[in-house]
Amino acid sequence: MSETQKLKRKLSQQTQESLISSEQNLVNSQSVFKSKSKKGGPYSKKDRDLRIDQVCKLHFEYGYSAKKISELMEVNRNTVNDDIKQLYSTLENNWEKSSASSLLQSHVASIIAQKSRLREELDNTEKLSEKLAIEKIILQVESKINQFQLRRGKFGVYKAL
Repeated sequence: MSETQKLKRKLSQQTQESLISSEQNLVNSQSVFKSKSKKGGPYSKKDRDLRIDQVCKLHFEYGYSAKKISELMEVNRNTVNDDIKQLYSTLENNWEKSSASSLLQSHVASIIAQKSRLREELDNTEKLSEKLAIEKIILQVESKINQFQLRRGKFGVYKAL
């Protein structure tokens, strides 16, 4: 073997060793990065409570599906499904404890809140067609409230007409 061949072999071995060490450093840096930016479970109690509150708002108030919520919040869809199951379970337990009159009162309260939001929206709109559409919805909301009031008996008990 000539000296040039020996030098080439030595350089190739050194190059391979340096490549292996740089790959190991890259793998180590990626594992450190993954531990810093967490993309999945187990969540701290504070993070879990915040997530469940957001899921509750998006699912029950806005009517979003679990898939849409998971895309918005960048959380696994199974996590969102579990949160929704937990919320329904909590609602079911509370449902059994509450009476019919308290359920109706809470329903009327939410309808009244909807009416106030619609009134605010009506004040902010300028187009006639939008105002008419909002006024029509307000009329429907007021008729629902009146139906509830008419169906209540003199002791505050719900009566079917």
